[in-house]
Amino acid sequence: MHPLTRDSDRQAEGEMSGVFVPVLLAPAALVRVAPGLVLVAPRPAPSPPPHGLKDLSAPLAATDLAEVEVTLAQGRAWAVNAGLTPAPLIAVIAPLRENLVERFDGGLAISDRVFALFPWERLRKFHRMSLWREQLVLAALPLARAREPARAELIADLVASALSEQLGAERYGRREYAPDILDPIAVIPEIDALIYAPQVAFATRYYAALDESPRQRRRLDNFADTLPRGKLLYDKLADELGQADAQALVAAYRNDTRPFSAVAAAVGVDSNAMWRPFLGPSPLVDYALGDVRLDAGGAHVEVRASGADATALTEPITVEVIDGDERAHRAKRMGPGALTFPGVSTLDSVEIDPDQRLIEIYHQPGVAPRFNNRDPKRWRFLLNNIASLIAATGKEISVAADFSLRRVHDLTYRLDFLALYGPTSIGGATTLSYGFGREVTPLVLAQRVGLTGGYERLRSESLGGVPGDLAVGGLFYRYDDRLSPYFSFEGQGLSLRLSAGMGSAQSGERYRFLVAGASAFKLWPLGFHHALLARARGDWLEGDAPLQEQLVLGDRYRGGRGFERDEVSGRRRLVLSGEYRHTWEADARTNLAGLVTWTRLEGALFADSVYLPVERAGCRETWFYDVGYGLRFIGDVAGVSPAEIAVDVGVPLNRCADQASQAPVTVYVAFVQSFAVF
Repeated sequence: MHPLTRDSDRQAEGEMSGVFVPVLLAPAALVRVAPGLVLVAPRPAPSPPPHGLKDLSAPLAATDLAEVEVTLAQGRAWAVNAGLTPAPLIAVIAPLRENLVERFDGGLAISDRVFALFPWERLRKFHRMSLWREQLVLAALPLARAREPARAELIADLVASALSEQLGAERYGRREYAPDILDPIAVIPEIDALIYAPQVAFATRYYAALDESPRQRRRLDNFADTLPRGKLLYDKLADELGQADAQALVAAYRNDTRPFSAVAAAVGVDSNAMWRPFLGPSPLVDYALGDVRLDAGGAHVEVRASGADATALTEPITVEVIDGDERAHRAKRMGPGALTFPGVSTLDSVEIDPDQRLIEIYHQPGVAPRFNNRDPKRWRFLLNNIASLIAATGKEISVAADFSLRRVHDLTYRLDFLALYGPTSIGGATTLSYGFGREVTPLVLAQRVGLTGGYERLRSESLGGVPGDLAVGGLFYRYDDRLSPYFSFEGQGLSLRLSAGMGSAQSGERYRFLVAGASAFKLWPLGFHHALLARARGDWLEGDAPLQEQLVLGDRYRGGRGFERDEVSGRRRLVLSGEYRHTWEADARTNLAGLVTWTRLEGALFADSVYLPVERAGCRETWFYDVGYGLRFIGDVAGVSPAEIAVDVGVPLNRCADQASQAPVTVYVAFVQSFAVF
């Protein structure tokens, strides 16, 4: 059975009724009673649970529990101040992961990760605002049910959205969301994703998201629901009337006895017509800049719309023009069409919907819906990754820093810059690539082709090579549909590579060589957080290559994990690898001062077979074999960027006779998952 989404077709017959309540199974519970509040939280188990059971009811820290109490007391006081009569509230701390807080009949289920942030109120306010809003929904529900039972949930959320916005403004001043905090430090893709493509836990709590509707609806209380959250209706009201008038209308509704549409009609607002396009499946529309021109009358901007619902939807569209003196000019119209900005004689930029108040989900493959909203495009310089590979037993270290330059909302073209320090060379490279194919995540397309050029300063510290200089260039094709290089239990990939190098050694020897390679992997999910992985990789070297560029036997990504890099090298290599991935702990909550949270512990049982013919004194081998085991410690840095420490211990099953002095095991320490490079 596939989970239903808001836009899925469905057919429901008969009637369903019930009460939605949480069931908390915990070895012990703490119950706190305060005015208007009963707070229930799990307590630590005095002993481990019976075999086969896992205790997910992690206790909340005492300081965070106190924060929950204070926050709910503030929300109750605000509801009373607004003229509502909140019923006594039951709040239950539960292991929620999809949402920070969920309502049930008569209370709130609150995630045990609430306030698990760096202790800075500028961040913690996002969690407070979430609690306040859901608490205010409960307070507004009796009022809405009495007037319009069919839309009670929608209208109660609309009222709560307006009230929580007012409470936040009184407590914190201007509205602020995660992008406002993260934008100055947005140099890594995960933070960039938070700003332009939120995909983290509790994402709607950190962003000015208009449509908060869950994309998957698999719970008994929402599987048949096609409606959005009431916050969307309030936001559309504020867009058309202005924030002050929208809040005044909501206040009038609270003090009236009629349905919302009647209260709105009394002041000349047709709320039903305004909301109609958003009360079903999400409208398929994409807005784009059309003709932009300057003449004696000013600047003229055309807004175009495409998509199945482009002609059926009419909503306020704001366009902002920045002139040559960096002054902002804004104009608004209903629906697509032309706008004129009198007196503007020069243009620096033009942008549709600068505050991101429009819901745009229809888009062309390879670009996000807002890519065509602005001219000129914005560019962003990103630190993709800082990777390190430590050969602990071989006493070698490699460090690489990978940067990229790309247009915001563009998944196709990108320019990458790599700086590398390794045992055989120090250098850098630049890659121009083009992505295409299906969208794996909001930041990644499945396929990519590219051209690479770089320079290496060859070192003599490893493999016994002669120092020198080397220029390299190549092209590649890669397919990879894994969701994350940090933890994946399904996916497949294919890589094709061709590169050439030329250079010279300090001794005067010249190098000319080609390297061709192909590799593929497949991940088969076995069950919950268990998978089998198979990888095959072949490399072929032709020409006069320095020792530093020869194909090595030992490597965590490109060779056998039971061998050191400097044991054997050659010109033909085939690597066959198998791995059984499994999870020891998938729900850890070790919070280190809010800076790092350890969340997962995974294991990997692996075996490698490497074909690398060797003909030398002391070694007559063709195939090399190893087995081993690895641990992956996975967590989040500041709740934003995933991080991993991986330790692989490999045992060689056969070895060259002249390598008998090597350690009986090989240890590699890295900071990404195995086969992140395959």
